[in-house]
Amino acid sequence: MTIFMNFIFGYMTKRLIALSQKNRMILDLQNSLIIISNKKELLEANKAFFDFFGFRDLKEFKAKHSCICEYFIENIDGCLKKENWKKCWETDEDILHKACMQGKDKKIHIFQVDIKKIGKSDEFAISFHDITLIENIKNKLDSLNKDLEQRIQKAVEENTKNLKILQQQSKLAAMGEMIGMIAHQWRQPLNALALNIQFLPEMIEDGCDKKAIKKIEEFSSKNMETIKFMSQTIDDFRNFFKKDKEKTEFDI
Repeated sequence: MTIFMNFIFGYMTKRLIALSQKNRMILDLQNSLIIISNKKELLEANKAFFDFFGFRDLKEFKAKHSCICEYFIENIDGCLKKENWKKCWETDEDILHKACMQGKDKKIHIFQVDIKKIGKSDEFAISFHDITLIENIKNKLDSLNKDLEQRIQKAVEENTKNLKILQQQSKLAAMGEMIGMIAHQWRQPLNALALNIQFLPEMIEDGCDKKAIKKIEEFSSKNMETIKFMSQTIDDFRNFFKKDKEKTEFDI
């Protein structure tokens, strides 16, 4: 009976050792950082965990740290803080968290934290999936989207400004055409009036004395100046609405 019991005990021990080694192999094959904890202490961790922080085994890690939360970088928005780590155990196990930690490579990594209870025991399996690359891509996309929005806004404002300029130019062109037609209608009467005023001294020269003739000539000269001013004003308005004007420097 004793021999049989020893055989059974030996067999079960070998099976447990084999099962433990198998579980260890499964854990070590995972790329994510995986730890087993009972809320009070760290019970186990996989190879990826030790490689990330630069420790040989669990004993060496626990000699320097009592909790993985000591590695949490707290000044990054959205990442877990050390004082909030215990609260994660009290929340629903399907809730995902985010933690930022620095490994032996001196680089900051962003992890998605997944907490799962192991059966009916008080132990939990916590997985830290490295999403640094995904987060960096997301941040770059957000930055590109923000930059694109700013460029689009700037382009819209520039197009709106150009549209207003085109509308103003269209109005000026229409006014220029209108001024041109008005000038054409005014030019002929002004020319006829100028001719009549110029011939006025000759028409009345024979019947007037020199003093009267002089006054008529002064009258004719003043009115010719007025007509020239009106004609020049028409030209000024027409030139104001021309698009082919050239800038010139002058001394004020």
